[in-house]
Amino acid sequence: MRRKRLYFCVIVIAAALFAACTPAEKTAKDLPVGDVARGVALFVQSVNGAPPCNACHITGGSGPLLTGEALAAGAGATGLPVAEYTYQSIVKPAAYITPGYSNLMYAGYASALNAQQSADLIAYLLAPTGGPK
Repeated sequence: MRRKRLYFCVIVIAAALFAACTPAEKTAKDLPVGDVARGVALFVQSVNGAPPCNACHITGGSGPLLTGEALAAGAGATGLPVAEYTYQSIVKPAAYITPGYSNLMYAGYASALNAQQSADLIAYLLAPTGGPK
């Protein structure tokens, strides 16, 4: 009986230590300040083997347009702030699928883009005159 209790305590302590060491999930609030000009460049270039955003997100492309208005509408449908919705759509593209579109977005942007690059893309997409047309 004592041995079972000891094993149980070891498992509970190990699980607690693992949970404490697991990094918290990032949100848009954790990102640095983005730069619109760098975001423009990132939108049209491949980064770490990931396809450029404009491969799909252009007029007539296979993905929805990423205008500020479209992103705000998507955010409204989810109840998330627009910056958070945009960030989550980049790092977890399957979490929110725009009606009328399939889950075809490249799923590796979370590892291909660093925090600054994500912030720069979001700054470009949400800038009053930014985003692809």
